[in-house]
Amino acid sequence: MKFSFNVHLTDEDYYEFNKFQVIDSPFGKKQILKIRVIIAVAVAVFAFVSLLTGGFNKESVIGLIPFLLVGIIFIVTTPKTFANSLKRQLKSMKKHGKQGYSPESVIEFYDDRLVEITSENKTEHKYTAVENVFVVGGRFVYIFVNNIMAYIVPCSAFESTAQYKDFLVFLESKCTDVKYF
Repeated sequence: MKFSFNVHLTDEDYYEFNKFQVIDSPFGKKQILKIRVIIAVAVAVFAFVSLLTGGFNKESVIGLIPFLLVGIIFIVTTPKTFANSLKRQLKSMKKHGKQGYSPESVIEFYDDRLVEITSENKTEHKYTAVENVFVVGGRFVYIFVNNIMAYIVPCSAFESTAQYKDFLVFLESKCTDVKYF
């Protein structure tokens, strides 16, 4: 065994993981951009149709200003709106007894595979099954096996900065796609 970590996750850690996945990851950023473009196009079409039916006069232009401002606010606040919605969804899941993560686990890294052991189960994956590894702001390492399943290793699991750096070098040697955010 190369590395073994006792992982203790909190609701906030899980929220940060989901927020990264939905907003800050490359996929999330593309989705946010698409939504912003759709809102902008819808606002532009509505404005054009409104001006067309209003005769392009002073009153129709002035009447569009509040609508355009609201459209701009929606475009600017899209990531924050998604983050707030995500927080509400995670609270609702927890309230209904559905927790999307294991608060306590041990993750072991061997030469050929990684293993997570929780009180409920044990999972193993070869490094070839890992699709992406994201190192996020020196706070978390997210190891994605697919679009839905990932292992979260918070930096609090590391004994030292040297161990953290050694672990990243190890991951880079085993996984083809390690990205730093």
